Amino acid sequence: MSEIEKQVTCLELSQQLKETGCEQESLWVWIWSAVDQSYILALDKDVNNNKTGGLLYGARSYFAAYTVAEGLNRLPCKLVFNVIGGKRKRYWLTILKIDNYWQIAYRLDCRGVYNEDYCVEGDHILANAVHKMWLYLNKEGLL
Repeated sequence: MSEIEKQVTCLELSQQLKETGCEQESLWVWIWSAVDQSYILALDKDVNNNKTGGLLYGARSYFAAYTVAEGLNRLPCKLVFNVIGGKRKRYWLTILKIDNYWQIAYRLDCRGVYNEDYCVEGDHILANAVHKMWLYLNKEGLL
């Protein structure tokens, strides 16, 4: 796995994001290379400006490879729910790293003590974990 592949969403997750209608704007893209007969990472500007060094790309096989920053900008910093009695629960976006595993969660802040998670998504690649959370929130209608 190349260094940039550790910084962007994997091909499978990028495909899922496209299928759910996530905007296909990113610095990086997964694109089909006829030369390599596989998907490769390329800079979006190079693909769109046809500066690809002779690689032949098929437009049908174009998926945004999102960075961590792009994903975090898509996520709300908190989720607020009304509960019985007119009170509100506020869950704050939290990022944890346990060993080599990233967790993205929305955690209830109860006077400075986080004691309840609303949802948790994780992955060994931070960009994947962040975008898995986006997929979950999108599916639940929370975006």
